[in-house]
Amino acid sequence: MDEAQVIILPGKDLSKNDIETINKARLEEFGSTAIINPQSDNEDWTKIYFLAKNENRLVAFGRLHDVKVIFKNEIYDIFGIATVASIEKGKGYGKMLMIAMQNYIQKKGKTGLGFCNKAITPFYEKCNLGVIVKGQKRFYHPTPPRFHNSDVIYVAGKDNLIEKMLQHPSEIAKIPRPHW
Repeated sequence: MDEAQVIILPGKDLSKNDIETINKARLEEFGSTAIINPQSDNEDWTKIYFLAKNENRLVAFGRLHDVKVIFKNEIYDIFGIATVASIEKGKGYGKMLMIAMQNYIQKKGKTGLGFCNKAITPFYEKCNLGVIVKGQKRFYHPTPPRFHNSDVIYVAGKDNLIEKMLQHPSEIAKIPRPHW
């Protein structure tokens, strides 16, 4: 792998070129037509973005959402792991990005979780994230998920949310925001 670094910044500090590259990659990778457009009146402004760059070229990216999860009548403030993509595949940039995201989540002491297509679960396992197989069914969202029966990837936090969920496999966690 060439020399690369991961930069962590709020959406308001993304360059126009980074935004264009992210939106193009999201369309190609996920078929997402929703545009990331950080403005002071939307949540893209404050979301935390992780950019893996090599010689100022964006090679992988991801972001964290502030999310509330309700489980067994308790509210947990967690990070939603989202929009993780490697533009240049097979060079270790995605793994570098995920390690930076894990380190950030662990430093903040929060739980981080995301939903992924089963085909890419092995990548997250190689990055040492926890996995709840077919974990999507353990969550209720007001909008349907993109992948049914998808796996849940996670970084366990100090709040013990994941531990509690694993101890109570029949309980559903509610996420009062649209699926990310």
